Amino acid sequence: MLPLAALAQTVAVSTPAGAASTSGNVNNTDGTLARFNQPTGLASDGTFIYVADQSNSAVRKVNISTGAVTTLAAGFNFPSGVAVDGSGNVYVADTGNHQIKRLNSAGTVTLTIGTGTASAVNSTSALSTFSSPIGVAVNSAGSFIYVTDYGNSLVRRIDVLAAAGAGAVTTIVSGFTPWGAALDSGGANLYVSDYSGGLAKSIAVLAANAVTTLAGTYSIPRGIAVDGSGNVYVSDTGTQTIKKIAGATVTTLAGGAGIVGSTNGVGTNARFNTPFGVVATAVDSLFIGDANNHTIRRILPASAPSFTSGTSASFTLNAAGSFSVTASGSPAPTFSITVGVLPSGVTLTSGGLLSGTPTASGSFPVTIQASNVVTDVTQSFTLTVTGSVAAQITSSPSAQAANLGQNATFFGSASGSPTPTLQWRAAAAIAKWASASHSPSRRTWHFAQGWPLARSAKR
Repeated sequence: MLPLAALAQTVAVSTPAGAASTSGNVNNTDGTLARFNQPTGLASDGTFIYVADQSNSAVRKVNISTGAVTTLAAGFNFPSGVAVDGSGNVYVADTGNHQIKRLNSAGTVTLTIGTGTASAVNSTSALSTFSSPIGVAVNSAGSFIYVTDYGNSLVRRIDVLAAAGAGAVTTIVSGFTPWGAALDSGGANLYVSDYSGGLAKSIAVLAANAVTTLAGTYSIPRGIAVDGSGNVYVSDTGTQTIKKIAGATVTTLAGGAGIVGSTNGVGTNARFNTPFGVVATAVDSLFIGDANNHTIRRILPASAPSFTSGTSASFTLNAAGSFSVTASGSPAPTFSITVGVLPSGVTLTSGGLLSGTPTASGSFPVTIQASNVVTDVTQSFTLTVTGSVAAQITSSPSAQAANLGQNATFFGSASGSPTPTLQWRAAAAIAKWASASHSPSRRTWHFAQGWPLARSAKR
């Protein structure tokens, strides 16, 4: 657990979709039950994360609020990058087909740029060519698409409005090996990772394509993103970390340098396995395509859990009831009972749903713990179950024989709520006897002579 004083500058890493080291191609409303196969490039429209699911040759969608995973489109050839415009069109760097494709919200291809031949021809959408394009970015209007043409070591631009005419595809920068691409919200600066040079660069695409090298050096930089405040984030694959560039300052936001793993945790205690794509939804709020873990990771500013729900609830005996235990915190906390026992028929899920049909009445005090990677906090909670069930004998003592001077022990039980007590009595007067032991379900007599016994249940 992290000291709370350190939280202001710290992020927490979680896994909202996929399972570490488990590849597959499965959609599910529960993101943790979905499966990916080397997710790489990411993009976001604020509602969904779009994923270039490379080895599944598909583009997948992750609902940010619910975690549900669906497939937008399939049939690509090693797609590596995705982008989304303000109208919800999704752009795909179809790397193995050497093409750029535009999808509408239904997943239908509405525009294809490139012949599919690996070369570097600037021309119309039908005649231009690329070679293993990796990264793709688009402005909000969808009028300009930017491509890191990895195989040609070029940064290209597609004028979508002129896509049917001459000169739709042009080269804006050359001289290094670009990988990831991200455009700022104003569409003025394109950020590119220089794969072979170990650098991050910005290109002033509205000002003569001037190139600026950003702070820091990196070991195999791949994904790159920019937030609304101008902070730039780089997935530094060679060191298994996510770096943040804020002006001239470079920090490791998450991951342990050179350490492969899948652990969720705070900041540098988290682990990645070949992080590729990165997209920023706010300052220090990111999603990562953790390629060789086959998962989508999330980075958020870390905060300790704090209960936001009440300390008591009431259910009715033998009737279904529910209560939501809630707590703030990032990542979202899970819940458990650490002290006490809930009534039979009632359970608490890790998501905080207290529910069930209680079969016993009374007051049930428990301690509930809310936990995340930052710390654990507890809260006292009382569940009161009202109502009653009439007492009923469920097993009666059987007749026994005992010699003079010996013991005879009789057993019995009763059901009911609240739990009934048992009252033992002899069916006839016993002149001489001594009680040797007693419990709610057992009575032992020492006999001088034998008499029949009876028993009653009382709530």
